[in-house]
Amino acid sequence: MATHREAKFPAEPYIDPTPLPKRVPHVAEVGTTSAPLKSASFFIGAGCEKYNDDFMLCKAENRDPEHCLKEGRRVTRCVQHMINQLQINCEAEWNAHWNCLERGNQEFYNCRDLERPFNKCVFDKLKLKKTIPGSPPGQPQVHEKPNQVYKPFQNVRSWQHCSAALARLSRLFSLARRSLVKLSPLNEAVIKQRIKLVRRPLPIPAELADELPMTNASNGAHNLWGIQSACGRSSDTHPAFWVVFDNARYLFTPGESIARATTAQRIRVKKIRACFLSRLDPDAASGLASIILNAAASGQSKLQIHGPRDVDHLIASYRLYVRRPALSLSVHEPEERTDSPAIAYRDENVIVYTLPLLPPTTDSTSVAPQEAADEQQAKQKRRAAIDDMFRGTELDSLKPVFRTDASTSRASSSSQGNQQEQTPAWSHIRLPAPKAVDRGPSSYLIVGPRRPGKLSPGMAIARGIKPGPIYAKLKAGDPVQNNKGEWVDPIAEGIVSGGESPGAVLSLCCPSLDHLPALLAIDFQALLDQHRAVLRIVMHDVGKKVAKDKRYIDWKASFKPDVLHVVSREDDTTDHLQITSSVLNQHRLHRLDPDIFPLPSHTPGNPKQPKSIYWDSQVRLSVSATPREGYGTDLEHLTSLNHPNDSSEMTSLVTFSARAGQTRTEKEDSELKGFREYESQIASAREKVAAEAALLRTRELAPGDDIIVTPLGTGSASASQFRNCSSTLVQSQKATVLLDCGEGTWGQLCRRFGRVEAVKILLDLDVVFISHAHADHHIGLARLLYERAKRKPHLHKPMYLICPYFAEVYTSEQQYLTNLGLNDHGAKSVKILDAMYLIKPSRRAQPSHNNETARSEQTRKLVQALCESVGFKSIETTFVRHRGRCYGIRFDLSDGSSFVYSGDTRPADSLVQLGKGATLLIHEATIDDSMPAMAAEKGHSTFGQAMQVARSMGAKYCLLTHFSQRYPKFVSVTSSAESSHGPVFVEAFDGMSIRLQDFYKWKHYLEPLETLLRRIERDEDDESPHIDDETVPTVDTIEPEPEIQPRGRKPKARKIGEPSPSKQAKKAKRSSS
Repeated sequence: MATHREAKFPAEPYIDPTPLPKRVPHVAEVGTTSAPLKSASFFIGAGCEKYNDDFMLCKAENRDPEHCLKEGRRVTRCVQHMINQLQINCEAEWNAHWNCLERGNQEFYNCRDLERPFNKCVFDKLKLKKTIPGSPPGQPQVHEKPNQVYKPFQNVRSWQHCSAALARLSRLFSLARRSLVKLSPLNEAVIKQRIKLVRRPLPIPAELADELPMTNASNGAHNLWGIQSACGRSSDTHPAFWVVFDNARYLFTPGESIARATTAQRIRVKKIRACFLSRLDPDAASGLASIILNAAASGQSKLQIHGPRDVDHLIASYRLYVRRPALSLSVHEPEERTDSPAIAYRDENVIVYTLPLLPPTTDSTSVAPQEAADEQQAKQKRRAAIDDMFRGTELDSLKPVFRTDASTSRASSSSQGNQQEQTPAWSHIRLPAPKAVDRGPSSYLIVGPRRPGKLSPGMAIARGIKPGPIYAKLKAGDPVQNNKGEWVDPIAEGIVSGGESPGAVLSLCCPSLDHLPALLAIDFQALLDQHRAVLRIVMHDVGKKVAKDKRYIDWKASFKPDVLHVVSREDDTTDHLQITSSVLNQHRLHRLDPDIFPLPSHTPGNPKQPKSIYWDSQVRLSVSATPREGYGTDLEHLTSLNHPNDSSEMTSLVTFSARAGQTRTEKEDSELKGFREYESQIASAREKVAAEAALLRTRELAPGDDIIVTPLGTGSASASQFRNCSSTLVQSQKATVLLDCGEGTWGQLCRRFGRVEAVKILLDLDVVFISHAHADHHIGLARLLYERAKRKPHLHKPMYLICPYFAEVYTSEQQYLTNLGLNDHGAKSVKILDAMYLIKPSRRAQPSHNNETARSEQTRKLVQALCESVGFKSIETTFVRHRGRCYGIRFDLSDGSSFVYSGDTRPADSLVQLGKGATLLIHEATIDDSMPAMAAEKGHSTFGQAMQVARSMGAKYCLLTHFSQRYPKFVSVTSSAESSHGPVFVEAFDGMSIRLQDFYKWKHYLEPLETLLRRIERDEDDESPHIDDETVPTVDTIEPEPEIQPRGRKPKARKIGEPSPSKQAKKAKRSSS
């Protein structure tokens, strides 16, 4: 007799015993049973092969399960996408086949008749073909045979592993994993050689530190390491340095203009594995975007970023202008507020500890559950954006997986495109504000590799240590347990003799006295003792008050006498030059016309630093961290411009006479000869200018002739030594306007006008205009706003920011991390105007949403207030022809003059119509006339096209700018362009200032300019990678194997960063050919 029994459920819900960390985004499971999954397995494998391969390579590089979570999420999302595609295109055929498998014990040979139409459908619609790995070449596959041989057993591995490479990887590493012991260095090298892994060493997280050697044992190939100063503190740079190995580089504190400073020191951004940020303020972190772009341009495949809390928010705010799908970027930050040192990064070269310097706090309140949930959701959005920005692959197949709900997108669909298909990296929806916490600066302790000693196997066996992988720990000098469970110290007991203790470098960031107690509380010696390390170098980045505090001075003096201190401190009394070639070039131009080419402002000095090197006054400072007999700085190539402008030392550098009395090279003789020819032509040019000036004295000045144009950046794409990124300052009697704001704009202002005058210009700045989203036109905006906000008590009028909507989005997101002044009101405020609503209504689409109508009306009111307060008659924008939405702009002044700025554009009729009869046209001229197809493809103008636009417009004056870095110094484009009726043309140079009434001088200066900048040989130190705004590199960099020295011969010592002999030989061969 049947009875009814009530269902019973567990009293407690199931709780996952091994949950993922909160910082890891959760991905929905595939949600498919075994039969449909097996039916589709070959097609899923073919469609997701690159994701699978990348995941397996990642697992091969690091055995930590958490290390490859992002790569695993990509595989899961790809599988979800493939299943969706099969349902959309071949649902009936797929259902028939997998139902047959379900009924037939999931054996393929029972369902061939239903499999063939399914295979054909997938091939016809998705272009994917079923291929069984391991099938004999040249013969039909088993499922394609009309009369297959009956075989009751089919190898299940054939459908689980969807490519031959993936199967080989899985078999090799599953065997290693089942052995339950770590691979020995020899076996690991053999396996890596067999499977042809790309050499991409990655860090070991702190959770596995107990299972790995406490020191990094070096095999000698990369034993030489040290630090290289990238730049010191100045108006245009923030102190930064590299930790350099033969096979890798690590960058610390990438502040503004770090990429340009790196180029100036002939350091290519290659082999960089990780960047470490100390603070998130624009002066200390705004160079990160350029480093990421340069790394991608050099073909790098992976990069890690470490920094204070919410560094992921900063990088996610880059999403609308820094997207490199071929680069895989991983971001790491402290999860909770803690002042305890923790391992942030580890590989075969270094172990890096992060040392948070948090000020004392009395806040002991716990976080409410809702706040914690909101913060978790915000972090997931940030991580989703970063994953989408840097996918580590060029494939576009995942794009539909990241659909944005139309109900949450910005109402202005007509202005920003179709939001429904946008991925997180393209979303204009503002990121949620991160939780308000005191992030505090991060300092870092870098422990280098230990030079292995000689192991005595007999003594090890006598102490109960059997041969095996544990000998790697012994050789590294780490204590191990013997067969009796006793700890054995190999160095103390003489089992390992010789070797060398690891060197260590301390990167210290202490900007204020609030952070000093946390610094003094850290027991650095305890950390060093864990690794038997010796502290060799301390890099100090300290605030003005900290440097004078007795507690800091006593703490610094407590280190051992052989520790080298390299000190950078905030100091208003000095301002050193960092970009040397650009400075010397400006000095030479100054001899031609001191008014147009003023000398760059700087304040040399060398404050007393007992037993220290003053970081800010040094260029190309290199210090070894692996001394044999003491250590010192590499001063052979040290070039410093720490001299007054009128000093004999500066004069000798400018006139190429620095090596007078010494044996001179052929190149130096040529440069000296060219400079003397240049000086001889200056007198003739000045006579011609004086004669024409006498004729013009009787002419009455026309409206606008008193306008002063100061190009602050005249290069395109990326900064080089001689040309910074795009920025132009226009000053009239009543208005001050900045057109675009590339990285380093604030530093260029200080160099051109001096710090005091630059602050006055900043406080008087009426308008900043951003033309479009490419990074070289606006990365310097955050720093400019930051410097203005710091001087809030002295502000006396608002500043108007005219920009596309994307700039409003990312500046408001960065406002959450540091004060940019966007929340101020009244005279101290920054008022933002959407550039689209300055286009005449007849030339743009009409508002389709109430939100658009409101923004249009708000913009109209702000423009009216701007014109009334500054003295503009009108301000108008227009769309121009560039890749992506770009704006040109026209300003009409009350005296009847006007000036027009093109932004980046091909020749555009809309710009010609906008600028009819303009007094001044500032137009981009990126590429020379021999490459019109390339100019059109990239959305730029050639020199001749830009001049023709000026003629068609009827402009009186035309300044050509935004030159490709293919032409680093001089582009002679106006020598044949002058006429009695057309515009007067001038090529822009960084740091020049020219009144419109002085444009006539330019035609007389062309001959000496060409002699100076073309006949004198081009410097070889302009080696920056060319960053194309629209092109993403696709080739991964495979690092070369370390050079093998002959047995019994010691490697020749070489300096930090010096190329190997083989590379020197190759470079010499290329030069000779």
